[in-house]
Amino acid sequence: MVNHVSNLTNYLNLSGLFVHISTLYMDRFFSKMPVSETSWRIYASACLLLAMKMEGPATAGTPTDLVEFMVDEYELTIEHVKIAELQILKVLEWSLTSPTMLHFMDVYKVGGIYFSDDLKMTKGVPTHLDNQDRICVWEYVSFFCDLAIQKQEFMSCKNSLKTAAAIAASRACLNVTPLWNERLARMTHYNMSEIFECFYRLLQIFREQYPNNFPVGISSLLEDFGMPL
Repeated sequence: MVNHVSNLTNYLNLSGLFVHISTLYMDRFFSKMPVSETSWRIYASACLLLAMKMEGPATAGTPTDLVEFMVDEYELTIEHVKIAELQILKVLEWSLTSPTMLHFMDVYKVGGIYFSDDLKMTKGVPTHLDNQDRICVWEYVSFFCDLAIQKQEFMSCKNSLKTAAAIAASRACLNVTPLWNERLARMTHYNMSEIFECFYRLLQIFREQYPNNFPVGISSLLEDFGMPL
């Protein structure tokens, strides 16, 4: 379902934020309302349609573009699309304002996720983070957030917790020490023990799916926690 919505956002030239919002709606809707194998694409598309309407005017594709696609692709009428939207809204109790992981990313950017006293271990030598490292930290956070929405096992985790775990995983990928500190705990309202299971699983999935890109040194870092990958 996430891949289906991702393909639609690419077709409409929308940002990844719409995938995250749509996935949030889909998780809530499909957990309460099982649908047939033949109709899930319609409801997944309708979740994206609601996300587009909630997020406001887009610079690329519009809700009208998506409705036209649904009418053509699924042989629906505009009335059918409206009915699907209404069913989703009723199941979600008209509450469409839950923040996504990307929303939490924006909040955490204000507080910062790297600090002047952070050190990066390079061949055992501690060095301060440079500008490229700081860019890479956020790229990794975005990567881990995208990874989390693709896996059903993370559905029960709060988006705030998943984002905090993504931050820890990104710092681990760059061998930043300390991995987690008091400032991050205050900002996210999570300590390391609370996010560790999600953090650990994100790194496991990263290694399983992209073994050639998995950073060297993380395994030994996790062994210090008594949790080898």
